Amino acid sequence: MDTTNLTISHPWPLRGPAARALLVSGLWLRAGFVGASLAFIGLIELVGGARSVLDLLLALAGGTLAALAWRRGFAVLERADDAGAAPAPVSRAAPECARPAPAR
Repeated sequence: MDTTNLTISHPWPLRGPAARALLVSGLWLRAGFVGASLAFIGLIELVGGARSVLDLLLALAGGTLAALAWRRGFAVLERADDAGAAPAPVSRAAPECARPAPAR
């Protein structure tokens, strides 16, 4: 099997801080989905009749995980947007066209 051409083409480059922010945000959002699923399962068990402390803890821990992970995921994206929107530093040196011509 030829493994020299096993590359994945992406519509955008996956390098740099923006791509890293997308990856980290995606991981936090997935953790939030897991937390929401755990909270839902705990609530279903509580309503279903099998009321135990474990079900209550599952619902509370899942809800807490979901809220914290989603907040963290969106914060990562906001930080990446703020960093990407920062203006470029201005050079104090005058450009070549603005410098006076040398005296002859």
